[in-house]
Amino acid sequence: MTFGMRRIGKFNASKQEYKGEKFDSKLEVGFVKELEVRLQAGERFTWERQRLLELRVNDRKVCGYKMDFVLDHGNGVYELVETKGFPTPEWKIKWRLLECLIESDAFKEFNGFSKDDELTLTLVAANRVKNWAAGIRAQRKKLRGKK
Repeated sequence: MTFGMRRIGKFNASKQEYKGEKFDSKLEVGFVKELEVRLQAGERFTWERQRLLELRVNDRKVCGYKMDFVLDHGNGVYELVETKGFPTPEWKIKWRLLECLIESDAFKEFNGFSKDDELTLTLVAANRVKNWAAGIRAQRKKLRGKK
């Protein structure tokens, strides 16, 4: 959808341009600026955008997940970063599935990581999204405690 000269995404997130690259939201641009500050401060990592991951269960593809950023901290340590301003029902399901699969060797190997790599998920999001994710993690901890 176009409004005037500005392109609007499906959830009213306006497309942004930063240093000649196009981004899906202001939140993504803000994260790129944060990465630049971290690199200037001496942190060592490389990063890529829009990496497509496959979410598979029992060797069957369930869906794809476009990860906003993948940071390679070296020595087999990767940080998968999602920026999210609005939690759609579809995204919530995919995020839960990703949280369940991320530590499995099959997930790692199928998506181009080594089974020895350490993968972590980071959610850079609006408060309503962070609160939802924190609630899901608390529910899981509670269920794990009940054996």
